[in-house]
Amino acid sequence: MCLDPSFWRPDLPVPRRFRVLRKSGELLVSHAFGNMDSRAQHGRNIKGTRAVRTAVERLQAEGVPVRLVFVTGMKNTEVRFMQVQCDVIVDQLNYGRYGATAREGMMLGKPTVCYINRNDPGPEQTLTCLNELPLVSATEETVYGVLRELLLDPARQAAIGRASRAYALKWHSADACAERYERLCDNLMNGNIRSYPTEWGEMHSIKPGASEPSRSMVIGL
Repeated sequence: MCLDPSFWRPDLPVPRRFRVLRKSGELLVSHAFGNMDSRAQHGRNIKGTRAVRTAVERLQAEGVPVRLVFVTGMKNTEVRFMQVQCDVIVDQLNYGRYGATAREGMMLGKPTVCYINRNDPGPEQTLTCLNELPLVSATEETVYGVLRELLLDPARQAAIGRASRAYALKWHSADACAERYERLCDNLMNGNIRSYPTEWGEMHSIKPGASEPSRSMVIGL
């Protein structure tokens, strides 16, 4: 959840052994999957890796100079060197929420594709962090079109990359997360156990007897 913005930064120097040789005009798409063998079944996995490969291969067949940089079995502290060299990062295409890959991609200032289910939680429980989220949503069925549009629009890539870095600094930098946790602790110490900072979203107070928010509803922590 909490990242060091100086460790995950857009101008990250890349050690020689992690450098990706790029042809002139070539576009690079990053996709990584930790522990892939144990988290896949019948050739499929929750991240939609097969769909990502198929989309890239289809783009290549159409003449788009794109290459998939796929990584598995590598520490995320090393994967970042691969990600920072790519034009677009693809996280997962099925789950509906973003995880470590997307957080790290945003902190690196990269436009990141990830399926986001904006209907969960419902409209009565709007979260500011979801409204501000700059991730480009895609599913296994739509990733080809999403990637094609994004890869062929450098200006959009740059704009989303800048927005992603700003979002990650606000919601996922270690200092920002620590400040929010400190306010939660202060509320608890003051006996205010059913209140959330208003900037987290509409659900800033819970009436007695109401259900507590689920973990997926407080990803902005």
